[in-house]
Amino acid sequence: MGKVMMSMTAPQGAPTVDEIERRFALPRGAIDRQFGVVEIDDLTHEYAISVEENAVPRIKSTTDLTFVGPFSNPRIETFGPPE
Repeated sequence: MGKVMMSMTAPQGAPTVDEIERRFALPRGAIDRQFGVVEIDDLTHEYAISVEENAVPRIKSTTDLTFVGPFSNPRIETFGPPE
């Protein structure tokens, strides 16, 4: 399966990838560690993660984390041969 993007709002600050995987009982590697937890907006405490599609149903909003998504994350490639 491929990876999709999810955004989350975390007023207390960004959780780590390990914390998210533990909290939702996800297997290690369900969240892309190389991508990590990326800050989108520091004023609203919004962050993004890249997660395996099959893990999405287990990720639910809680009292301290609000999740939105999933969103597609297509691979970015060149449009034609390099010039």
